[in-house]
Amino acid sequence: MTREDAENSLTLHARQAVALLPAEWPKPFLHSSPKHIRELAEQGDWRQVIYSIDNAGRSNPLSGDLASHVREARLAVSIIECLTTQYAIDRLTEVETKIVGECLNAAAHGPFFPDWEFHTLFGLTRQRIADIAHRWPAVDTNADDVGKAVNNSFNMLLGYPHKKWNAWSEFVSMPPQQATKVYERWRELTARRLSKNQGARRHFDYFE
Repeated sequence: MTREDAENSLTLHARQAVALLPAEWPKPFLHSSPKHIRELAEQGDWRQVIYSIDNAGRSNPLSGDLASHVREARLAVSIIECLTTQYAIDRLTEVETKIVGECLNAAAHGPFFPDWEFHTLFGLTRQRIADIAHRWPAVDTNADDVGKAVNNSFNMLLGYPHKKWNAWSEFVSMPPQQATKVYERWRELTARRLSKNQGARRHFDYFE
């Protein structure tokens, strides 16, 4: 499947999945409410739509049709992630590559995120982020979670109200305002949308 085919499949199945969402989940799930997922859909951020439904589905059973569309969309996401992650790594500058590695390390080993919430925020374990950070940039881009790890490390470090900005410089050698530009570059290279609720437009609300 080509990247174009995968993106078309993702859009098709993600749209269908959103149409099948309930008004509310039986068990409310942080950062993955149906309302939030519909907002992501309005912005065309289909990958994040599927990640969010997946997160919610860990605590809430998905209907047969919804689960089927999510499964097909997830396969498309996997293909897109593998293709775009290698593309991005090949085009990052030396400085950008360094900052990505530092942000992965900060997410895994820094004081920014509590253990109890880590998997909910990242969709990955702390150990998996640490493994990717350790290998960066010589990572296995056939693993479809590498791009997700990079994206979510930036997004959470810059957007989550961790109130640990005093520890930032211990892990990242570039100020948050400049690191945001690296994040935007990563999202551009991996064909992710920089919506009104992501990137620099959102992160500085939490800076102290």
